[in-house]
Order: sequence, then C-alpha cells, then structure tokens
Amino acid sequence: MVGLEEVKQTLRRRLAAAALEDHRRQRGLKVEPACRNMAFSGPPGTGKSVTARLAARILREEGRGTGRFVEAGREQLIGSYLGQTSPMVAELFQRAKGGVLFIDEAGALLDDGQDIYAAEAVNALVRHMELEPETTVIFATYPGEMERLLASNPGLSSRVAQVLDFPGYDDGILWDIFQGFARREGYALPEGTRELCDAFFAELRQRKGERFGNGREARRLYQGAVEEMALRVLEGQEEALVLADLEEALVLADLEEALVLADLEEASKRLLAQPGKERRSIGF
Repeated sequence: MVGLEEVKQTLRRRLAAAALEDHRRQRGLKVEPACRNMAFSGPPGTGKSVTARLAARILREEGRGTGRFVEAGREQLIGSYLGQTSPMVAELFQRAKGGVLFIDEAGALLDDGQDIYAAEAVNALVRHMELEPETTVIFATYPGEMERLLASNPGLSSRVAQVLDFPGYDDGILWDIFQGFARREGYALPEGTRELCDAFFAELRQRKGERFGNGREARRLYQGAVEEMALRVLEGQEEALVLADLEEALVLADLEEALVLADLEEASKRLLAQPGKERRSIGF
C-alpha cells in the first residue's frame, strides 16, 4: 500500500511492543495485559478496511494472533428487538477469537438518546473487549463521528488504545495507486495519463467535497478505462471478422489490447457524467 506512513509506523510500534511482552513473559517477568484495540478515523477510500485486514494477517504471521478477521456493521451488531443484541455481539467475538473484529461504519452506533439498541450494542462491545483482550477490536468511521462515538461512552474510550488518522490522499498518491492497478495487470499507460488523472480527481474533489472517495476514485477510473478498452477490442474483433479469417482477426485483436488515452478520456467523461450516491468499492 502506498502512503499512510504514520499508520504503518504506528503498527510497527504495536508489533514491537507485543514482541517485547512475549520476551518478558519468557523470562518469567510479570506483564500486564495490554490494550490493543484501535480506532481508524478518516474519509472514504483511505484504506481503513484493507489495513485492518492486513493487521490480522501480520499478527498471525508474527505469531501473535489467529489471523481471524471478522467484519461487522450495524446490521450484524444490533438485533431487531431488545435483548437480541448482546448474543449477536458475543457470537462475533467468538468468530473473531484471537484475531481482529473490525467494526466498519462505527458512526452508526452513535446513540442520540433515543436509539436504545445502539446503546445496548456499545455496552456489549465494551463488556467483551474487557473479557476477551486476546481479540483486537478495530473501529472505523469518519473523523467527526469517531470523536463523538468515543466521547459517548467512557468505557469505550478507555478500551481503545489509540486513534489512527487516515488522511485523504493527494494527487501523487492517487497516481501511484492508479499506476499500481495497471502494473499488476500488465498494462502500459499512454502519455498524458497523469494529466488526465489529475484533472479527473480535481473535478471530483470539487463536486463531492467530503464524500470524495480517494482510492476508490482511482479504482473507478482505472476499471472504467479497462471497460472502454474491452469494448473497443470487441468491436474491432467484429469488424475484423468481416474482413479476414478468424486467425487473422484474433491477431489483430491482440495487437489492439492496450490502453490508449481515448479509453481513459471516455471513462473519465462517463464517470463524471454519472449522478448519484457514492458507492463503496470492496478493498478501500
């Protein structure tokens, strides 16, 4: 993952502290259980869920966790009637035992004084975080919501060791992300791609404001360009079949299977013309 240097450094410190605790236990020294629960605070598309998933894997690889990763939102935490929520939370902790329980869109648990179900869910989470310290709980939501959520319950704030800030990506990082998608799939990018990407991101930032999707926008533009290329290649195959035999048509199509600036321009124009609500793309 590109960027997020402060987040990466924080996770390195957490692993180092865990290694020191293991070393002290092996020497027979007393080690108090450490609070490892965290909160990820940042705008959409800055890698919060990906980082939580990677944290579970890294802890397992370092011998300090089971590697289990369970993601839950409001619908997995809150029952449809009073008394149903606590067993649902207990089941999530059982599934994530020794790994990471990731509470996404945690702002949905904010209690406005009338949502008794949200209050029951938070109280249940606090209770299990105390009873099952071997399971790391990571909350994720937007900055303002995270502050309000932690302030809403003293027990919750005292059981979250650290809040990690995930800043919005600048154009340089978005460009690195975009290039990474192309590199992994073996596509060379034509001259002028960087300028087009910068203009696309600038326009979306102006339109969406706080709803700007950061890494999700880079993914959307890349996937849109690949779709335009695929359509162009398919149309080229159909045209070639009219003019030549099948073997020659496939050769012609293979030669055309490359991203050109027109693909990116068409994808940018199409995406900018789309109205509607921000949709989440898995992985960001």
